[in-house]
Amino acid sequence: MVNRLTSNEDQNESLDSALIKWTSNGIVDLDFEVTYNNHGILSLNMGIEWCNAYCDYWREYFNYSTNSGKWLPIDEVIDISGELGLKIQRDKDSQYQYHIDELGKLLKEGEIGKEEHDEILERFVECDRNFMPESFSIQNDTLKIVETCWLHHSFKPLIPTIEMKYTFEEIQSYLKIRRLLSPD
Repeated sequence: MVNRLTSNEDQNESLDSALIKWTSNGIVDLDFEVTYNNHGILSLNMGIEWCNAYCDYWREYFNYSTNSGKWLPIDEVIDISGELGLKIQRDKDSQYQYHIDELGKLLKEGEIGKEEHDEILERFVECDRNFMPESFSIQNDTLKIVETCWLHHSFKPLIPTIEMKYTFEEIQSYLKIRRLLSPD
């Protein structure tokens, strides 16, 4: 988990060592929430606050098999190769389009300039094009896929978080881990 959290900065570093290094480099807060812990699956998300010249806060999502201890990528939980993958893409495209439309309104109303608009729009398009459904959270009856399109700090209020939620009932035919449909 530490390697995933620290973007594999030093894979040979111990948990204590990695967290001490991160703390000395500006991490001021780590919190976590267990969103699912049943049927041999643990899903949690961590909130991280990092302060240097300015503070940032973000969430990372982790999913593990408590039987094997191994990380669970989304394609081991659901089949995203067919119709569900297309639905995820459509839902994601719709949310990005909403943010692009809102950005256009800000330009039209004079809240941002043309140069800022174009820079942010270019980044939205890049994020949309490069989207991979990797960051997800399992909850009691829902799978949530999350995508954050990071922008320069000066545009922080415009950073879109794309969230797509699907109930297990809604996606049951795509579930690879059928026990998610079972009650606790």
